[in-house]
Amino acid sequence: MTPRRPASLLAVLFATLACVLSPDEPTETEARAAARAQAALLGRMERDVDEALAAIDLVGVCHHPDCPCRELIDELRPGCSVVRAERRARVRDVTERFQRETVPAWARETPLLGAEVTFRLPDEATQLLGRVAPSTPGRRNGAVRAPRSELAHGAWQGALGGRGLYQTAWTRGAARYGDGEYHRGIELHWTRGHGVAQAWITAWVLIDGWRRPAAWPVR
Repeated sequence: MTPRRPASLLAVLFATLACVLSPDEPTETEARAAARAQAALLGRMERDVDEALAAIDLVGVCHHPDCPCRELIDELRPGCSVVRAERRARVRDVTERFQRETVPAWARETPLLGAEVTFRLPDEATQLLGRVAPSTPGRRNGAVRAPRSELAHGAWQGALGGRGLYQTAWTRGAARYGDGEYHRGIELHWTRGHGVAQAWITAWVLIDGWRRPAAWPVR
């Protein structure tokens, strides 16, 4: 009579097989080299955000005799209410243009899996400037996450903080996207500023030759 194999041995076999089939997570050296290899994409993202921030920062400039308009009571002054209304309209225009034109250009057949950009003006809530779906890709346990709080204001070159394996499979409604496998990738967080406007950028970039399909929805 053939002895039965313990279930634990089968579990070890499947776990070993999974390890063999899964790619290795990138080392920090590989991740930094991969980020440098994507300088064109990351630099473009940075320039686009800088341009948007410059336009957003202008909306805070007040040329009306009632300026400056900083206190809550200033809302009662006619000049201030006009300035604030113009600012809201211009911020909306910049944001809509960024999401309509800039975000699709980032995502068009690039190794960018997902991205998100938020911004804030003084004394106002943080707002979304634009995102590339999926804005929060799946991460396999053990991935090194980029610590947002530890990153200083500056360029993407100093922003690398995350690396690991990232899941491309995601759904939107009844539609499914991705291949269901983990891919080697890097995660970056960095900030940009122009005048009183500040932005936070997050990007997930795959580094194993994967390219974002043109048919995928962008946002």
